Amino acid sequence: TADEILKTDLTPKLQQIAKDGFRTVRLPVAFDLFTFDKSSTLQPQLLTKLKDIYYTCYNLNLKLVLTFHYGVLDENSQYNTEIDHVSWIWKQVQKEFKGHGYDYLFFEL
Repeated sequence: TADEILKTDLTPKLQQIAKDGFRTVRLPVAFDLFTFDKSSTLQPQLLTKLKDIYYTCYNLNLKLVLTFHYGVLDENSQYNTEIDHVSWIWKQVQKEFKGHGYDYLFFEL
């Protein structure tokens, strides 16, 4: 569930990834689990969690790639509506991270 995800401490796993010599972490995020009902507005708890993960990665010299996971851009969806939804989600994430380490943070659709 979304609550379980927010409570999960990824620090030990990220420390192990850095210790093993990796330099990049790809984190798929099911953003739709963290929106308010019938909206594209992200819950602030998710943005806080993502920032915590980013700072942990940064301190471990790991690059972080945030990936939009579970999107529904296909021929059966309301394409224009879904594009607006995904764009609004990314704008919120981008705003939250404005001014933070563009060499260490990447967004992937």
